[in-house]
Amino acid sequence: ENRARDRKVARVLAEVEGGQVYIRGAEVAEDFRGQGLSAMTLAAFSALCLKCNGRAPVTRVINKPLLALSLTNLGFAAADQRWPVLIAQSRLGEGRTVLCREDPADRRPFFSNAVLAAQRLEFVDSLEAAERDKARRVLVRSAYTHASPEGLWRVAHTRYDIDFFSTRLVA
Repeated sequence: ENRARDRKVARVLAEVEGGQVYIRGAEVAEDFRGQGLSAMTLAAFSALCLKCNGRAPVTRVINKPLLALSLTNLGFAAADQRWPVLIAQSRLGEGRTVLCREDPADRRPFFSNAVLAAQRLEFVDSLEAAERDKARRVLVRSAYTHASPEGLWRVAHTRYDIDFFSTRLVA
């Protein structure tokens, strides 16, 4: 929470069904994007899920490349490997993210214009060599799970130094 402006900096969107927590999204305020807060917030949320019910959160099929990237950074794995995209910073700056197909010959429609606009994404046919070297591969149109609750707990506490008892979650 950003107390100076009294607004939320980051939040996780989730649902619970049958005792399982499903991550639906993560949102970071514009002024704070690009600082790793999405992964850190997801790590804190995952630690809370593990502490409360002993189970790691999962996702249903998601088509959000930035969420997929954050989950992958935490050790979550995609169940479906058929929809790979490359993700990189926009050449224009402007806080946008550039996506392209991993295989330029793949002509399947990956995202609607509404999805691209809502997530501030720019879909291009190819990346320049310098962008391609820095790009990360993520999988979309897939559910994500974490194979090891212990591994997820370790990542949350070591990489992000999350102390469960000092983590403040604001609903």
